[in-house]
Amino acid sequence: IAQFRKWTEGSPDDELGFFRLGQLLTEAGQHTEAVGCFQKTIELSPTFSKAFQLLGQAFLAEGKVSEAVETWTKGWKIADERGDRI
Repeated sequence: IAQFRKWTEGSPDDELGFFRLGQLLTEAGQHTEAVGCFQKTIELSPTFSKAFQLLGQAFLAEGKVSEAVETWTKGWKIADERGDRI
C-alpha cells in the first residue's frame, strides 16, 4: 500500500496506480479510502469498467447499497458499449 501511495503521489494522472492502490486497500478492509481511489481511477479513465465493479463492491462493503447499485449499473452500461466481459 505504501509503495502505491508514493506512486500515485508522484504520478497523479496514472489511473492504473490508483486502481491498484484501491485493490490493495480493499484487500486490507480500508473501503472508504478504496472508494476514493476507484473514483479517481474513473475520473482519469471514464471507461475503465473494472474500476466501476470494484467501486461498487467498496460501496457495498461500506453499507452504501444504493451507491453500489448505481455504480454497477453505470459500469455495466459502459462495459456493454465497449464489449467488456466483466
